[in-house]
Amino acid sequence: MNLPWSLRLASLATLAACGTAMGRGDILALDFEDGNTSGWTANGVPTLFEVGGNPGQYMGVPYLDFWGVSLSAREEQSQVFGDLNRYAASLRISVDVRVIALDNFNGEPVDPTNYPLALQIWNESIAADEPVSVWVLGPTLPAIADGWTRVTFDIPAPEQFALPTGWAGTGASNPDTFESMLPEGVGYRDVLSNVSRLDITTLIPGFFYGANFWEVGWDNLRVERVGSACRADFDGDGFVDFFDFNAFAECFDEIACPPGRNADFTNDGFVDFFDFDAFVSAFEEGC
Repeated sequence: MNLPWSLRLASLATLAACGTAMGRGDILALDFEDGNTSGWTANGVPTLFEVGGNPGQYMGVPYLDFWGVSLSAREEQSQVFGDLNRYAASLRISVDVRVIALDNFNGEPVDPTNYPLALQIWNESIAADEPVSVWVLGPTLPAIADGWTRVTFDIPAPEQFALPTGWAGTGASNPDTFESMLPEGVGYRDVLSNVSRLDITTLIPGFFYGANFWEVGWDNLRVERVGSACRADFDGDGFVDFFDFNAFAECFDEIACPPGRNADFTNDGFVDFFDFDAFVSAFEEGC
């Protein structure tokens, strides 16, 4: 069914007049310039340094002895606390990290690239005996000479019980291999249904660490939706904007539909102007 361009333009004008500026994929963006930490900490403390960031102010740990370093979220304003199902999408967390110094107790330099980073997500309400978590391995820390380096972790939408590819769990032990695993009956979506803590950390589950002297910074933290399940995000790019309207109109006209989408927006088995009206209503509501 062809949608006349006059109707398309009239609809676009109506949407623009209604001021439907839709939200972008960003959930949280922190550059620490205003002193806001939004519940994030470096090794448990929201320590900010005024200069030397990427650019300006940054969060980090001073030159002290630690077993490892972690950027952590433990409060609601971090936007990764509680039920992550509320986003109806996969999430991406990215941050700039810089290793300023890393030495052993003899004052000898240690190569930071020996330390991989992991993303670990905790749910401390599932089991009474010990916290339960899911985690995935990411890139290593950058070398000191690399300066500020961007690292990124993707969190698949919590729709499935089974762990996503590459992810592991903690909270119980495999009786045969003694490796950490999720407790029986606990799945990926269960852990992400009530997140109490999230770490980007060098402390990989199952390993033991000795102390070194670390000086590490974190800057330009971003949490965003990716692959939004929002129906108004018709082109699936994580944004609700006029590109979605155009994509729906082309699908409606049988020109082309984005993968996994069709113009039967009302799911009644027909493609008609009721579908167009339903899409416009969803577009106006946003996500």
